[in-house]
Amino acid sequence: MAKENDELADELAHIIREGRLHALFQPIANLRQASIYGFEALIRGPSDSALHSPVTLFDTATRCGRLFELELLCREAAITAFRELELPGRLFLNATPSSLLEPDHRPGRTLATLQKHGLRPQQVVIELTEQHPMDDYDLMRQATEHYRSMGFSIAIDDLGAGYAGLRMWSELRPDFVKIDRHFVENIHEDKVKREFVRSIMDIAQGLGCGVIAEGMETAAEYEAVRRLGIPWGQGYYFARPHRNPPAGLQGRLFTHNPSHAEEGDSSNRGQTVRELVEPAPQVSAQTSVVDALTVLFGSPELDSLVVVNADRRPTGLVSRYALKRAFRGESVDPAYLPVGALTDAEPLVCLDHAETLESAALRVAACACNGRVPSQFVITEEERLLGLGHTRDLLYRLATLLGRQSLEPPHAPKHAQGSVRPRGTMPPAPAPVSRVGSGI
Repeated sequence: MAKENDELADELAHIIREGRLHALFQPIANLRQASIYGFEALIRGPSDSALHSPVTLFDTATRCGRLFELELLCREAAITAFRELELPGRLFLNATPSSLLEPDHRPGRTLATLQKHGLRPQQVVIELTEQHPMDDYDLMRQATEHYRSMGFSIAIDDLGAGYAGLRMWSELRPDFVKIDRHFVENIHEDKVKREFVRSIMDIAQGLGCGVIAEGMETAAEYEAVRRLGIPWGQGYYFARPHRNPPAGLQGRLFTHNPSHAEEGDSSNRGQTVRELVEPAPQVSAQTSVVDALTVLFGSPELDSLVVVNADRRPTGLVSRYALKRAFRGESVDPAYLPVGALTDAEPLVCLDHAETLESAALRVAACACNGRVPSQFVITEEERLLGLGHTRDLLYRLATLLGRQSLEPPHAPKHAQGSVRPRGTMPPAPAPVSRVGSGI
């Protein structure tokens, strides 16, 4: 056993010295816009090595005290490959919290690597995965806030499993949480799992946090997750991890199948606006144009930000176009121009989360009498901001309720999809891939 460990330690040293790692990518789908939202980077060792398996690779690095060193190399491999493949959307980079707290960790390495490859931190989500207990939450908050200040987003991986759980969520207030695959597997047949996921969604919407369901493998699981209102999903149902992943997803994957409806829910009628809620970054009327644009850069799928008062009551929308136009202006310094001065002149369309889809469609349609149908609307709960809804999603969902199943799903705007290039067919499934330690 000692001899085997020594051989693995020598092989690890060789891999780190030669940089013999490669990245696989698995798409994260936007379930509401039938598009790719981003990719999670997964690391593999050399195919001819005893450390090809990521589990063995990272276990060996931990035992040898070289985990931090390995994670830095993983980060470089993932960012380089992501850029070379010209993949659309955001890059999700795995990191163990302990690596962010390493004494030798020098702030700015990630930013410098991104700049080297022409990427912005707003395109990157740091995905924290924890397999060991973590006690120093104060220090962890400092580390995550450091990355947020540079424009990165933060995600918590495998919510509901391991040691991370709700404590890490409440302490770090991430931008995304990823529901562990255990709660997605056969969710269409398990009422307890559906209730758990509903509770996660309720908490996330109250905190303005995005939710990603991991481990979707079947159309039935996808349909159940979609019906629960989860905005994003990931799993073999869409694509397996691959070195050359698809830059677009087939439309048939997003075709809604009423036969996959969850148990005890034979009719879709009576659905409410709450099912259309998408996370909505908010700003105050005093927020500067520069700060508002920074928020939008981190949410490429959004066309507008919601302006709220001190009680989180919506007062207006400010569009991406208006912010960019103000930023390019010369008469006023955009660092000091407040977004309140750029709020859309059109009346704000606010819908309560409990309003039925039929009623909501009539209210949105009424705006057409004034010459303009809003592309999106604000969804509230007790008059406070809950999120944004899109008119295209509302009309598509309503048409589906009326039995028009032949309609194509709504598509994301061009700026949210990125460039889509045709790729080859998917290869046979690779060996299971660990999500630990893609590095940051």
